[in-house]
Amino acid sequence: MSNDRSWYGGRLSHEYIAVGDYQKALVLTELIQADTAAELKAAEVLALVCLGNYDEAESALVCARTTHPKLFHALVVEDDQYPEFINSYQDVDDNEEWFDYRDKWLWLWQQLGALEWLKPRSIKPH
Repeated sequence: MSNDRSWYGGRLSHEYIAVGDYQKALVLTELIQADTAAELKAAEVLALVCLGNYDEAESALVCARTTHPKLFHALVVEDDQYPEFINSYQDVDDNEEWFDYRDKWLWLWQQLGALEWLKPRSIKPH
């Protein structure tokens, strides 16, 4: 489970992104980079996409998938397929960070157009 620093850092980095301060969000994720919390890793990818640093975003996405294989796929699953997606991973879940993340931040990925960047890079987890 993530510690308080991760939780606050993940939330704050997304709040920075929501108000358009992508660089500040990225700096925050770098300050807490030793942590592997799903929300922080996703914030790093999202901030890099918003800054137009697509090569770095791709690298961060590959890295984040090593610790959170379901997180990014959960973002791109269509709403009508989402209940089936949840059920398919219910018994092997990794503390449900990906589930909480989608509920909290899908709107932001959609609003910023980052979800369109993510869709072709989505890999179905095993």
